[in-house]
Amino acid sequence: MSDQIKQQRNGFIYKTVKPKAAAACIFFTVLAAAVFLPLIPVSAGSVYVETGAGYKTGDFGSPVETRLGSIFTKVGYFTEYYEFNISAPYLFLRNETDAGHDMQSDFGDAVLRAGARLIGRTPNGYSLYGSASVKLPTADPDKGLGTGEADYGAFLTGSKRFDNVSLWVSGGGIITGDTPQQALNDLYYYDAGISRAFDRTQIYLSASEYREIVPDADAPISANIGFFHIFSPRYSVRGALQAGLSRGAPDYGISFSLILR
Repeated sequence: MSDQIKQQRNGFIYKTVKPKAAAACIFFTVLAAAVFLPLIPVSAGSVYVETGAGYKTGDFGSPVETRLGSIFTKVGYFTEYYEFNISAPYLFLRNETDAGHDMQSDFGDAVLRAGARLIGRTPNGYSLYGSASVKLPTADPDKGLGTGEADYGAFLTGSKRFDNVSLWVSGGGIITGDTPQQALNDLYYYDAGISRAFDRTQIYLSASEYREIVPDADAPISANIGFFHIFSPRYSVRGALQAGLSRGAPDYGISFSLILR
């Protein structure tokens, strides 16, 4: 992260946010919802559009204090057995050191994801879900918003349901691309949690850990709490809070999104 701070520019850099680009996510969300959603029969599956925002901050085990904000749009299609989607964020990055500040904003990396139910819900309440992802290098690495290389991931989630309570364990790995300045570790991660379903609302608690992406750094470990609420068959919302449990994790993070289908 420290190589992203351009100290030669009098200790302060301000990059003006591009309002048209920042608004593009919201515009295309509304456009996609208006054009495509009415065309998809419910029996064939569901198209959905999700738009939201997030924020996280911390030093991530480095001398640089980072604040990262984002707005994002995700468009996907799902059935009872499989799902695929594409997401794209617009990022607002601020780095701070004793030497000054660096602010950047631009589109981040787009991500393609596909998943399938490998084992459906058994009579005993067990299920297994698998997914894969490809991160496309659409972010500008010179702005510190991406590596400029593609990443490839694969994941598995096993769950056990007890009436309205579910337990799950997830694990996976990501083959990461290196930056021009530094070789990065490939990632592996685990996540374990519990959720409780109510009438239209689900809440969850979980803990997660990733392998450190930079050699000799602390592994990011976080605690998470979140919810999902259904307003109607067409509209739902979700939100989450994250608290870092290690120096490699964010101090805290927050996200919120609206889902239309």
